[in-house]
Amino acid sequence: INMPVSNNGARVDIFLRLNGLEEAVKRQTPGDFGGMKSEGYLQVNPMGKMPALITETGETIYESAVILEYVADKFAEKATVSCRAPTPELRARARLLNQVHDLYIASANATQPQFFGTQGLLYKADMSLQERAARSHELRKQMDVIEGLLVEGGPFAVGAEPTFADLAIYPTYVFITTMAPQILAWEDVFVNRPKSRAWYAHCESVPAFRASGDGIR
Repeated sequence: INMPVSNNGARVDIFLRLNGLEEAVKRQTPGDFGGMKSEGYLQVNPMGKMPALITETGETIYESAVILEYVADKFAEKATVSCRAPTPELRARARLLNQVHDLYIASANATQPQFFGTQGLLYKADMSLQERAARSHELRKQMDVIEGLLVEGGPFAVGAEPTFADLAIYPTYVFITTMAPQILAWEDVFVNRPKSRAWYAHCESVPAFRASGDGIR
């Protein structure tokens, strides 16, 4: 249960596309349940956010990272691209990249009004100017942290093959590259971030990533 504009839900979409599993799940939107804050949808995801998933047995799963883990496990025998790094060290780095993105950029870690994730400075009209300024500094910092964690030469975040880190970060960087030049007057979001620039360009060249990114733009 998702909408194409959701960067968090897009990580699952990219995994399905990479593995030719687009038809393996039934796609619905929160509107099919009455809207994200409706009683019907809150029974599926009590957080009132996207994405969510209903399993074949009727169990509900929410939080994009958890859904991705479930889908990857569920279709492990059919998947040709596992999106898991080959060594414990690289898996740890991919997980760290995921955490930096999910905790410090993408999530408000709250469901109440007037709590914003850092990415919200790009589209939350009711964010105060003071918080917007602070979030702008925070976004720059976390993008620099991600730059430092990307492996040299890539071409993906931690090596030759995509991992959950790529699937999580790329959709958010689509948001940033699309909106930051207009909202924050950032002429070049990758200035002094050469690894991020090369990584993003490579992801854009992969059809499964690009198709999902086009749904966000």
